[in-house]
Amino acid sequence: MASRNRSREATGGRAGERPGDGSREARGGPPAVRAADPAEHGAPDAALVRVHDLAGRPRGTGFLADHHGTVLTSHEAVDGLTRLVLSTAGGRRRVVAAADVVPLPALGLALVRAEGLGAAPLPLSTRDRVEAGTYVRIAAGGWREARVLGATDVTYTATDRFHLLGDALELAVGTCGRDALRLGGGAAGGPVLDVATGAVLGVLGTALSSGHSDVGFAVPLRRAAAGPLSDLLAENAATVPAYGADLNLAGVLALTATSVTEAVPDGGPDAREPVERAGVTREFAAFDTSGARVLGLVGAPGSGRTTELAALAARRSGGPAAAPTLWLRGADLHDDDMSLADAARRTLARAARIVAAPDPDGPGPVGLGDVTPERLAHLARTAGRPLLVALDGPEEMPPVLAHRLPEWTERTATWLRETDTRLVVACRAEYWEHAGAEFPRELLHDPDPGAPSPGPTGAGAARRPTWATEAPSPPASTAPEPWPGPGGAVGEAGGVSSPGTGLRGSGTGAAGGVPLFGARGGVSGAAGGVPLPTVFTASEPRPGPGGGLPPGAEVAVPGRGPEAAGGGSSQGIGVWEPGAGAAGGAPVFGARGVAFGAAAWPRRTGGAVGPRPAPGTAAGPSDGTDAVEGGPASARRVTAGGARGRGQDGLLPCVRLGDLRDDEAREARARHGVPDGALADPDAGHPLTIRLLSEVRAALPGPPAPVPVTRDAVFTAYLDLMCLRVATRLADENGLRGTAVRRLAAKVSGQVHEAARRSLGPGQGGLDRESFETLFPCGPAPARLGGGTGWAPAVLAEGLFVPTGSGYRFAHEELADWIQGTHLDLGEALRALVHRRDTPLGTHTRTLPVPHHRIGSVVEALLLLARQHGVPQLALTLEELVHALDRDPHSWWAARLLAEALTRVPDATPYTDVLRLLADGIAERAGDGQPTPQVFGPAFWTAPRVPAATRLDLLRRLVLADGPPHEPGPRHLDTAAGLLVADPRTVQPLLVRWFDDERPLPATPHATVATAAQALLHTHRHRGLDGLTEVLVDSTHRRADELLAVLAEEEPSALCRAVERWARDERPARQRAAVTHGLRTAPHARPGADRTLLRHAALVLLAGPSDSPLRGGALALLVQDPDCRDRHLPAALDLFAACDPYLPPSAVAAALPTHPEPVLEAFRARLLGPDAGEALRRLADATTPALTHRVAALVGRTVTERPETAGHLAAYVDRRLDRDPAPRAVLLPLVTRLLDDGPEPARAALAGVLAADGATASAPLRRTLREHLYAHEHEPAVLDALLHAAARCDGAELRALVHRTGLLLVRTPEGATRYDRGLVDLARHLPGFAPRLTGWLTDAPEDWAALVGPSTRRTIEHLAGVRVPA
Repeated sequence: MASRNRSREATGGRAGERPGDGSREARGGPPAVRAADPAEHGAPDAALVRVHDLAGRPRGTGFLADHHGTVLTSHEAVDGLTRLVLSTAGGRRRVVAAADVVPLPALGLALVRAEGLGAAPLPLSTRDRVEAGTYVRIAAGGWREARVLGATDVTYTATDRFHLLGDALELAVGTCGRDALRLGGGAAGGPVLDVATGAVLGVLGTALSSGHSDVGFAVPLRRAAAGPLSDLLAENAATVPAYGADLNLAGVLALTATSVTEAVPDGGPDAREPVERAGVTREFAAFDTSGARVLGLVGAPGSGRTTELAALAARRSGGPAAAPTLWLRGADLHDDDMSLADAARRTLARAARIVAAPDPDGPGPVGLGDVTPERLAHLARTAGRPLLVALDGPEEMPPVLAHRLPEWTERTATWLRETDTRLVVACRAEYWEHAGAEFPRELLHDPDPGAPSPGPTGAGAARRPTWATEAPSPPASTAPEPWPGPGGAVGEAGGVSSPGTGLRGSGTGAAGGVPLFGARGGVSGAAGGVPLPTVFTASEPRPGPGGGLPPGAEVAVPGRGPEAAGGGSSQGIGVWEPGAGAAGGAPVFGARGVAFGAAAWPRRTGGAVGPRPAPGTAAGPSDGTDAVEGGPASARRVTAGGARGRGQDGLLPCVRLGDLRDDEAREARARHGVPDGALADPDAGHPLTIRLLSEVRAALPGPPAPVPVTRDAVFTAYLDLMCLRVATRLADENGLRGTAVRRLAAKVSGQVHEAARRSLGPGQGGLDRESFETLFPCGPAPARLGGGTGWAPAVLAEGLFVPTGSGYRFAHEELADWIQGTHLDLGEALRALVHRRDTPLGTHTRTLPVPHHRIGSVVEALLLLARQHGVPQLALTLEELVHALDRDPHSWWAARLLAEALTRVPDATPYTDVLRLLADGIAERAGDGQPTPQVFGPAFWTAPRVPAATRLDLLRRLVLADGPPHEPGPRHLDTAAGLLVADPRTVQPLLVRWFDDERPLPATPHATVATAAQALLHTHRHRGLDGLTEVLVDSTHRRADELLAVLAEEEPSALCRAVERWARDERPARQRAAVTHGLRTAPHARPGADRTLLRHAALVLLAGPSDSPLRGGALALLVQDPDCRDRHLPAALDLFAACDPYLPPSAVAAALPTHPEPVLEAFRARLLGPDAGEALRRLADATTPALTHRVAALVGRTVTERPETAGHLAAYVDRRLDRDPAPRAVLLPLVTRLLDDGPEPARAALAGVLAADGATASAPLRRTLREHLYAHEHEPAVLDALLHAAARCDGAELRALVHRTGLLLVRTPEGATRYDRGLVDLARHLPGFAPRLTGWLTDAPEDWAALVGPSTRRTIEHLAGVRVPA
């Protein structure tokens, strides 16, 4: 009876529901059961499939096991049938042939393929063991309860043979159940459902038998190694959710998908499909297959971080290999979390409650058992589809947890390793620069391992790199001085007006008992509690954008009427001072109405924050705000030079999001219905701007004027639209019409701006629940808001605010920054964040550090400064930030505010002086070995919107700050190279301007800025070779000419094309360049096209005026071309003999092998001209073995007639001996002939170059020629030249040469005299020669006695200071 009573209690709902709570079973207690009888809710007959033969006789039951129509039943239900009929409770029937049946008699099962049955599949359990006592439900004569008694071996009797089945489930079914399970009763093949989980534990069989006759049997579903059943079980586990003890991959997918659906709701029928960013998708795919565990998706607000996360989750959830993605937000984290697993556990518990929620007509909610993240991660890992956690907006984490970030991150990393879970963190760069450093480096996904991180791709999030500098050691510092504002009491706050609209919001500034501090420290409505100190204060109120609505309640769009540019109106708000209180300890701080508070430190009970130091003592980081969000525990200093593993901009490896690429932006605008040209160029690729503009345009009654709008204008119009929609919703609910709607819209705008002001207070930029409900009441609104109800549901329904944690925030983070920036007191903010070192000590109270990720509203306030007060005012402010950075290179706020402002302004040209000042300061500090903020690394300088000329001028200044080439990391020179590769036509002429800068590069002293430009142009010449030749020929700088000379050798084809163009140019300078560079290129021109181009160029020049000085150059080009040499050689030789300056000897020498007689005759005349040395060298170079004697005779006559050419001859021979690898065939007979028959000056000059062996390769030939000289030379003048040359030799050959030369000279009295005079001359003027000579005389006096005279000996003794024996 006890068993039967419990069986009656173990009720359930329909098949496919998820009843029960497996957690009680896990704790060893009785299974969770539903209190209702199953008959009250109807049996789950819709899940069953009846099996009949063609005659209509029942054969058994089955059920769908997948979404493809696979029916799982017992083998006995289909055994022996050639065709069978399947029918469902919904009346659908299908006739199935035997070919569609997969019999598995050895398992007692069968699979039937059918389609269109319309039934939902049931989850299958694959437990290795079913515990005895498990309560189940079976379909046998209706649904009934049973209990598992255990497992036993049974025999299945098929039509052809017996099959032994092991571990069949033995079921206690009672007497009625035994009757229902009789053979042929139609129960065969029915599912055995676990009461607790609803999963199928087995398949009923009526042809199963064992020693027991009073029980039923079922075939369990076991994991098989392979085969149809194994494939079906895997398909079912991946697509049909099961929970509790039978939790499968599909259940994991369903649970995690709930978190994604909650975070990223469906946008409705009008939602646009986001544009896929190929680069981001590629990195996500690489991360999925890598060994990394953490990927940082870094971007500024509005860059599409959440969109990319949602796209990733959608890709993972679709397809045949769906993988689970769990979505978390920073607001889901709690103060006491020890790791990410705690937040994941809470999110999964909430998802379980949602999944387990019953139908309205069903029983109450049930649990899903153990849904801990560890279990889900294990199941996902086992299935080969690791769990991925998407953490969006971690900046929203509670301040107390941010204080413990290192500890939390360490435990999170351990959990990720242990569970093989992946984590994607979508955050701002300001957060990642600190939080990313807390993860072990090996866990981070590097988009490009081993290579520098690429520069930002746009002016969006991660637009600008982050400077990885945290709080330095805090010197003595104090809090900012209260900023005096007008008035003392808090007046009307949040009022908004738009020019020309007449709309103005109203309302008090301290609604709901939340105090606003007075302008001079007075407190309005303060009542107890200790407030957090602030760092920003307010001054005069100023209008802000988006405040009101144009007449007629239309949305203001530029080009369509008056632009809505209203703003919050408030009285000046002062700062907190000691002793001031606030109700609840949660003040709202003033800065243009609200100051920028920070809550990065844990609070004590009652809201007090630590002991406040006495005035004049150390009170925090050097600039008052540089401490990172994590507080002291995580304030590890990272030098400005960068930390290990960081990219060129100071960030750890991450995937960066900026603006869309041009093609992506075009596609996004097309999908959102935004025509090209509707957005100004700087914002044309900004994802959020495109989306919001689409909403604004859709709300307009007609097409807007075709005037490009800016991001600021779009935000203004969007805010007006949201306020109007909220007002319309409120009006419909409260029965308002006409102008009352516009007045209500103005009140909504005022409350929205008040919300923005309050969001600037302490915390992470949101509103707590009390403040939100004060501004947007759920119930009746106060009279100042016009009464009525439904404010909170209205603003939430319109998506202007969204819940986050225990409070609310603006739905769009960038829009929140933009609105808050209109209310920020910029001067006070900069004084508190950047300039507080300039304030006297002991004059301020202590402040807490402002989290770095709250920089957005300060940047927006800077940009608003230019729009409201003009560019010069912003330029002055930025210049002050540069000076502040000079004073403190570690100031995070000064560096980041500069970088963000300079890259966000639509046109940075007016701020060129600021950029130059910044660049010069960086170069100067680098020269002094001081650190440079990494935010101003090379990648930064590609971001400001300045002309290319300005950008290259800035890089020219910055290359002086580059490190040595062998050191890793990016350089400014690399940035210039990247710009050159991307746009060679623009950059090439700008790099040529660097040729005038001869400053040496400190890290590469042998190079200068000019030579670096030369190297860049040469290295990347192939990107625009023809354009480069034009740029270089336009320059008159010598370095341009040098580079053209190099290109003539390395790129002759390009120079030939250039020469042909220049020859056709009517400008004389270009025609001269054609001649000059054509002659340089001709020796390197390739046969065919190159020579044809040069020939055409020469003919064009030759067709010019007959008295043109360029005719000689044109003829020079023609005679070097074998195809036209015969025709033009006579005229060329006439000009050559006349010493035409444009007809060089090298050109005519090319014709020497083919026309030796006229060419030699012309050279005879040319060798008497001013360039005889060049002519002689070119002639010798062109000499062939057959012409050796004739050329030698000509050279000899020339040297006789012009002795000064002997030096040119000797220099030529010396160069050829050293450089020519095989000079013997021509040079040996030529020099031998000159040594034999040449004039004395020629032989003397040659003796000077033959004395030493020279280079190793030429030593044998030199010795041969020298021996020939010794054997045939008798002239004292020639031998004297040989002596002087030999004396300058090194090594052992010196003594032999001097001695041998003396033996030849002393043969004649004149020679002996020359020898003595030569020795004395060398001893006097050649250092070291006198001691050597005395040593020779001392060692072997008999060898030198006949050579050195007595007077010479005495002179040498005197010069050497050593006595020489006679």
